[in-house]
Amino acid sequence: MASPIITGRILDYAGNPIEQCQVGEFLTDKEGYFRIPEKRYHEFTFIGFEAPPVFVNLIVRKEGYESDTIVMYNPFGGAAQKGTVWEAYDIYLKRIGEKIPIKKAIEDIEWEIVYVKEGNELMGFPNVEKENIPPTRKVNNKRELFKYKKEESYSGQRKFYPATSMLFSKNELCFYEYLDEEMTKDTTYYGKYQFVSDSILQIEMNHPKIKGRYCVEEFEKYFFRLKAINK
Repeated sequence: MASPIITGRILDYAGNPIEQCQVGEFLTDKEGYFRIPEKRYHEFTFIGFEAPPVFVNLIVRKEGYESDTIVMYNPFGGAAQKGTVWEAYDIYLKRIGEKIPIKKAIEDIEWEIVYVKEGNELMGFPNVEKENIPPTRKVNNKRELFKYKKEESYSGQRKFYPATSMLFSKNELCFYEYLDEEMTKDTTYYGKYQFVSDSILQIEMNHPKIKGRYCVEEFEKYFFRLKAINK
């Protein structure tokens, strides 16, 4: 197999489907869905030899929107059966110059959180075990940044990186912080949040690092970075 069937959907930041959006050589339908047919080549693999890798790189673009690229890789994907499907999930494109309130981007998504002491920043990326993360270049870059900051923040302090989970929903905030590597012990914090403005978020919670007022430094559909004010 040179490339599997690839399916997904393209949406704007308001959740509306983007019709006639180019994905590789194909276009989305009126509901924003796309389906890239598989490509196969005839190549024999002998016993003792590894199957060839499969690498997918598809430009996603529509006039008036910021472009992105679907990037997928499997080191032994060439051995996959005919009809194999790789799901790209929902991919969000932002209109060029569009300003979107962070509230619409972060609510009702389960986030993994890391507090970056240097800079007093709160950084979030969706919980990969609970949310479907699209394999695009922009999302992958933010995922790697989050991973790096997480490792940097806990370097030398613990033998594992504590898992966290935060959910913003209807001004109610729930935050879980696991205290052991097996994730059997956790502390749960409840609180409230309020958007003072489109760029200022107030968190009321008894967690010593999380509570406080934050300025929105950066956010996208699958990433946010908040800077504490007066900490």
